[in-house]
Amino acid sequence: MGASIEKIISEFERQLEDKIAEAITAREKYHSLINAIDGIVWEADPETFQFTFVSQQAERMLGYPCSAWEEKGFWESHLHPDDRAFAVDFCVRQTRSRRPHEFEYRMIAADGRIVWLRDIVSLEVEQEKLTRLKGIMIDITRSKEAEAVLRESEERYRVLVENAPEALVVFDLEQKRFVSVSESATKLFRMSREDLMQVGPLDLSPEFQPDGTPSAVHAQRIVQEAINWQKPIFEWIHQDAEGNEFPCEVWLVRLPSPDKILIRGSIIDITERKKAEANLRESEAKFRAFFESSLDGILLTAPDGSVLMANPAACQIFGMSEQQICARGRNGLVDPADSKLFPWLQERRRHGQVKGELKLLRGDGSFFPAEVSSSIFTDARGEERTSIIIRDITERKKFEKQLQDSYREIRELTEYLQNIREYERRHIAREIHDELGQQLTALKMDVSWLANKIISEDHQVRAKLENLANMLDNTVKTVRRISSELRPSLLDDLGLVAAIDWHLHEFERKFGIRTAFREPKQDIQLSENVKTGLFRIFQESLTNVARHAEAKRVNVTLKENKGELCLTIRDDGRGFDAETQNHKTLGLLGMKERTSMIGGNYRIKSHIGKGTLVEVTVPLEKQPESTYL
Repeated sequence: MGASIEKIISEFERQLEDKIAEAITAREKYHSLINAIDGIVWEADPETFQFTFVSQQAERMLGYPCSAWEEKGFWESHLHPDDRAFAVDFCVRQTRSRRPHEFEYRMIAADGRIVWLRDIVSLEVEQEKLTRLKGIMIDITRSKEAEAVLRESEERYRVLVENAPEALVVFDLEQKRFVSVSESATKLFRMSREDLMQVGPLDLSPEFQPDGTPSAVHAQRIVQEAINWQKPIFEWIHQDAEGNEFPCEVWLVRLPSPDKILIRGSIIDITERKKAEANLRESEAKFRAFFESSLDGILLTAPDGSVLMANPAACQIFGMSEQQICARGRNGLVDPADSKLFPWLQERRRHGQVKGELKLLRGDGSFFPAEVSSSIFTDARGEERTSIIIRDITERKKFEKQLQDSYREIRELTEYLQNIREYERRHIAREIHDELGQQLTALKMDVSWLANKIISEDHQVRAKLENLANMLDNTVKTVRRISSELRPSLLDDLGLVAAIDWHLHEFERKFGIRTAFREPKQDIQLSENVKTGLFRIFQESLTNVARHAEAKRVNVTLKENKGELCLTIRDDGRGFDAETQNHKTLGLLGMKERTSMIGGNYRIKSHIGKGTLVEVTVPLEKQPESTYL
């Protein structure tokens, strides 16, 4: 009996060991299977959410050892801060409701990475008691990144479509209507998105296109090209909801689709471009008309100096055909020895435009003077070009030379007449002073002798003799005054300084205007012409002061400064507008002309209410003959 019991016990132990071995083998197979799954298989306490088991994938996916996962609070503490409240709250609510659940959240890996997980949770209930949570965490990071990239791409595409300058539409060939339109399309056609998606391209086109072709016929041919995967680009007349027609540029592209024929259209309103093209054609026509009919020669050149175009006037000026001018280039049309050429080119490069006179070369090898203006511009293709306008001034130069010669001859004649006049004045003044003065003096002496010899009680006789003597005295004074006004003897005898000083005293005595004279500190040698010219200018200035200035004082200065003799006459009178009066007054013109004849510079400065300044400067080193002041 005892042996039988032992045998039974032994058999039971063997069977138990076999069962345990089978269980261990099954568990090992289970764990091997779990660890082979591409996800974290886990088990957790439903009250504390503390993991009681995690598969080895946990360490591979997030880098934490499996033992760390089983620590209290591991899951909550390693959730992404932005997802923690949501994930814990969701899991608690679902667990309390005893509902299996699935949700997505982020965890922070050991190396700091953010890992997206999809957690699929089931609940284990025994005898109506929740005993365990089981689940599997699947790494969906790549999927989430792909979704983010896709969303970003879709957003970029949406922004691109909505903000594209062209109107974008997608046309379903079978439905014959738009199935997608951009915001730009609604603005272009002045329709709402809903209304626009109820129509097709032909509904927004006139019956005929500008070439007379029916829009339907033309559209059928172009759409067929797009169906055949071509990308036609063409101009089209569309119309908006109000019936306003406008030109467009359209680009059609077929979109990939498994069961539909979808055509995407990019539509650009080219109304402004058409206006610009019309304006450009009009401008080109005007330019061509001006270019061909201009009397001035016109060249169009490139930066390297090559001539691109020459108008008929340029061909006539240079005596060459347009082809010959273009073959020569700019450098073959100018005189390289012209000293004005390089500065002319430099100024054009600095300022973009220039105008001046150059010496140019004709086809026959002869040079001619020309007035040349040029400007740099950019053409419609963005290339730098230069326009050159040429005016042959050969005849003008001849006329200018004739005018200069005539003016020089007139000046020489005027100078000659002035010299003759001065000579005559000097001669007459001396004749009056010497001959007439001597005769009057002798006559006065004779009258005085008669008065002493005649003894008469007749008072009338005595009165007549006295009157005759007084008349002779006045006549002598008048003769001296006339002689001095014709030519002051002081100018010839004592020089310019003495003549000016004497004339100022006479001016002050006669007109009551105070004068002041600053004379040079040392003697200065002057030619006869310069001395006479300066004195006559001085005389004319004082005459103008007496007639017009209403001045109270006149200051005269004669000084040497840096090889020049400077004469200034300044008054404190009422002044005048020098800009307007300078060309109208013969006296001022005479002073200016006298200054030119003696090789000097003349300047007058005056303002109303501020007096007048006359200044004459004469270079001392150019005096051909000299005399002391």
